[in-house]
Amino acid sequence: MAWIICGTGLAILGGSFGNQNFISKNSLGKIYQILTRSQSLDFQKFFLGEGIADRQKLLFYALIFIGAIIFLNLATILINLELKLQDWHIENNKYYIYNSLIFFLNTLTRIASYIVLVLCLVSIQTLIWISLFLIFYTWFSSKNLIEPNTENFFIWQDPIIRKILLFSSLIIFILPFLHARLEGIKQAIANETNAGSLSKIQQLIQGLFNSSPSFKAVWEVILNASSFAHWIILFWFIRTVIFNRIGEYNDFWFEVNKIGKKAINFKHFYYYKNLLNEVELTGKKNDLSPQSKKVIVLGDVFLQITPSFLKKEYLENEITKVNHQESFYDFNAKLKKIIEFIDFVQERLNRARKSDYWQKKVNFTIFDLFNEYQNFADLEKTKKLILERLDF
Repeated sequence: MAWIICGTGLAILGGSFGNQNFISKNSLGKIYQILTRSQSLDFQKFFLGEGIADRQKLLFYALIFIGAIIFLNLATILINLELKLQDWHIENNKYYIYNSLIFFLNTLTRIASYIVLVLCLVSIQTLIWISLFLIFYTWFSSKNLIEPNTENFFIWQDPIIRKILLFSSLIIFILPFLHARLEGIKQAIANETNAGSLSKIQQLIQGLFNSSPSFKAVWEVILNASSFAHWIILFWFIRTVIFNRIGEYNDFWFEVNKIGKKAINFKHFYYYKNLLNEVELTGKKNDLSPQSKKVIVLGDVFLQITPSFLKKEYLENEITKVNHQESFYDFNAKLKKIIEFIDFVQERLNRARKSDYWQKKVNFTIFDLFNEYQNFADLEKTKKLILERLDF
């Protein structure tokens, strides 16, 4: 609905309903001419579109990309709902974002939103409209009205959005002043035949202009700069976001796939801890193996590989409970329960470890256990859903 409102506003400003007052009005032109004292500079060239027809065509393309965003959003929501019906994870886990298909669709949505933002740079009116929509959509996205978890895009917190607005604003609001100043210097140099009548700065620029081809080339680029710079910015940041998204996706699943090693280390520390406890109870201090002795030194490491919710619970209880021995046994029982859950997930989903597809699901479930679970209720719920929805 929000994007439909955005598209409707752009259609009105673009004259799609017959009213071309907004698209044809050059609101900043006279202001720029007064500030820069230049009557010949065409300030519209720092926006996109060379004429009314060209600007309307660009806004029409923006409406097409808004339609694509709406379609991609609906597709993502429907896929998420389908995943939720088949899911055994806790609600709003990261699988709703880092599923390969959903992640790809969200990447396309991000790119489409950047294109819409740039296509709206046809006039000051459309720039103000898309900026107001950005503020509204940022607020709307913060409400988390969509379940299950979805990825936010076209929000002020997105650094690419901020950079596109920053660089485009420099082109629209700052470059005309630089352009007018340099054009004035160039005209003054061309009109003065006597070098002695030129200022020192103008003489310096004249010397550089005549002696340095590279300086002359940069000078001409600035003087001929126009709205084409907006496209360069867009293509650069599309390239950036593609590489960033590929890296983000690969990094996440790298962390997920190495969770098996963390689970194995967790089991080893648990068994070493039990061995140490048995030795202490029997009083046979000389029976300690070198591996068991490491438990005393590596207690902090043990807590680092413990699920987040249990580590927090244990550290809080350790301070409040008077009976530390009772706290230790209670903690030990919970460790055993977690290990049983890890074994259950592996045995239930991929007992033979021959399926890469199911092993990926095993790894993600264990990753959720260590990083996303808030309590043992999440563990029990996941176990129950696995038994109900994976009846094989």
